[in-house]
Amino acid sequence: MKNFPVGFFIILALSACTHSAKDPDAAPVKQETHTSQDDITKATVVDRHGDEMEIITNTTKNTVVVRLNGQSYELKKI
Repeated sequence: MKNFPVGFFIILALSACTHSAKDPDAAPVKQETHTSQDDITKATVVDRHGDEMEIITNTTKNTVVVRLNGQSYELKKI
């Protein structure tokens, strides 16, 4: 009779671990790969209304790209 609770917990543990190892909700994280030797800095600014502005600075080429409301503006240092 003492083996009954131990056997019950072993069967319970084995039946609880039958789910698949992969979680369908978890997506793989994409990491950016650097294809050039440029020094690029990215920043995203969000205002209180939820509008996002993305600022990309390339110090190697002395350029700044600002993306806001679907528009992209490129600034170059002369």
